[in-house]
Amino acid sequence: MSRPGPSQGICPDWILSTTSDVHIVRDRASFIQYTPFKTFSTTKLEGGGRREAIAVGTVEIQVKRAPKKCGDRSRRVLRLHNVLHVPDARCNVIGGLATLDYPHLEIGARGDGSDARIRDSHNVRLAYFVKNQHNLLALRLSSPPIGPHLGPSSLAKAPGPVYVIHALWTQSERQRFAGTLQQDPNHGLHANNVQASQRYTAKETSWLRKNYGGEFKFLRIHGLKIHKEADREEGRAIVRVMMQGDDPDSDEEMASNFFTGEEMTFMEHGWGDARTFMTSLRLSLDDDEDCETAQTVLLVLMAAADKKRGWRG
Repeated sequence: MSRPGPSQGICPDWILSTTSDVHIVRDRASFIQYTPFKTFSTTKLEGGGRREAIAVGTVEIQVKRAPKKCGDRSRRVLRLHNVLHVPDARCNVIGGLATLDYPHLEIGARGDGSDARIRDSHNVRLAYFVKNQHNLLALRLSSPPIGPHLGPSSLAKAPGPVYVIHALWTQSERQRFAGTLQQDPNHGLHANNVQASQRYTAKETSWLRKNYGGEFKFLRIHGLKIHKEADREEGRAIVRVMMQGDDPDSDEEMASNFFTGEEMTFMEHGWGDARTFMTSLRLSLDDDEDCETAQTVLLVLMAAADKKRGWRG
């Protein structure tokens, strides 16, 4: 699916998903704090699946408080934390189960024209949603010139398509991200505080040319500029996170979060690796509950193998 470039504006679609436990954002320009980090979101709808995320951060959204308010008092800034940057997402997702910063989420039509609302801990309304042509709850943004330049909607104008918006972030991935921040509290990148990084290696340069046609095009896709050294620094950090997905040991690292060394060895001897073992059970290595189920099955198989070896002895 083709995406508008930064010059065309960022994605204007912010859809509330009451069954999602994480926020998803498509455009790098939406973030005010940004930590390159290779992770993924999952869904149990439409047969399951996952979407790769390349960073976690904080976003600020210029929104309207209520349909009938106007002027400065009608606007607020909605801040969301622990947001996943998923560049190929169809739209931005506000997870209804992830609004801990704003604990009061009201669903239901009101006479003022709103179909859902977010309130803060003092019960002050901060933002509202209205149903769009696809019956999705869409966040109402502040009108221009307030806020960033918006691009065209990625959702069809006609009401024909049925969109299923759903995203989950597994507990193991949350813990892995928290562990990264504990090891390096300054890992996050800010607009005016980008961590220094070494120049591209030959392998990284080759990866850029193969996948994006070079550094210039890669930076442009992410809303960064090649003549700004801070942007180039950030680009290098993003590239290194994205290249982690090409590491053949990534599955092994993921599996080691759940299985012991003995369990890993057992799976390698019988199935080659953990993902193949779990696929044979129609389970996914990307799902925490599936990993727990696989471990239960694995322990039974290991016990049976031990017993069989005992009989042979």
